[in-house]
Amino acid sequence: MSSLTQSNAWKALSAHYQQISSVHMRDLFAQDPKRFEKFSLRFGDILLDFSKNRITDETLRLLLDLARHANELREWYWKDRDLTVVHVPDYSYITPFLARLHYETYGRHSGQLWEDAARAYERVRPQVPAAQQVVRAVLLGAIGRLERDFRISDPDEVLELGIFLLTPKHQLELVFRGNKRKAKKPGRTFSAGPDTPTGLAGRVYASCQGVRVHTTDKLHNYHVPSSPKRETDYSGIVATPVIDWRSKGLPLGVAYLTTSTADGKVFQLLDQPSGGLYKQQADKPAIVPIDVTLSDLFRYLSDVALAVLSLFDH
Repeated sequence: MSSLTQSNAWKALSAHYQQISSVHMRDLFAQDPKRFEKFSLRFGDILLDFSKNRITDETLRLLLDLARHANELREWYWKDRDLTVVHVPDYSYITPFLARLHYETYGRHSGQLWEDAARAYERVRPQVPAAQQVVRAVLLGAIGRLERDFRISDPDEVLELGIFLLTPKHQLELVFRGNKRKAKKPGRTFSAGPDTPTGLAGRVYASCQGVRVHTTDKLHNYHVPSSPKRETDYSGIVATPVIDWRSKGLPLGVAYLTTSTADGKVFQLLDQPSGGLYKQQADKPAIVPIDVTLSDLFRYLSDVALAVLSLFDH
């Protein structure tokens, strides 16, 4: 197969460029009164205006033809080297696909992602009793703020907020727990390998996607070897990856909370994106509360975990 620059699609686009390169913008707007509407996009307050570029309907058609040919060339290239091209059938699959790519390409050498991410665990030293006491108090305080901000009126609904961190052995270790009923020891581990994750924590870490599940859901004991069923004092669990975006999106671990019921406010949160817990209304100078969503809860849990880790930055 010929290279992209030798393809008919490339030659057609090059010929089109020669035809349109000398056309004046005034003429393009005069020929099409709806040019701005046709060649602009708006996302909330963000406007992308490409109407003031030398493009026409024919330009877009030729660019799409070139993109299709480039994709065919890419598939041929990998197939020629006995590699399979992964097709992403739906946007919901893009995040884990990119997460896997992150594992493969992060840093200067294979395995550097694991080395860098595990430094957070080594810095925290969760075995120190004093650290456990301090963080437990912080997590219990975070549960109180969560109940307030998410308007959870039942004081028995949220039971525990905890943090898993990646260890140098490529495992996720439960390092901190803040339980309202009684203090519980940390220490449980799951595999964090992108090819062999185990438990809900492993699945969340490897996919970089938050989840909300009942304890009867198959994700709750994801790929955990068959064993006598563990007794749990909770009915629901919400978990989300903890990612340090200041360090090139480095996944450090997983934050979670457990609930006494799967019928409470936590499981009633809508599963849709939000602008955050609060937003500024145009006609009001004050910041006013808005309805919170599951996305807000994911963000809150991650922020709490990062705040805990910041306590050990010295």
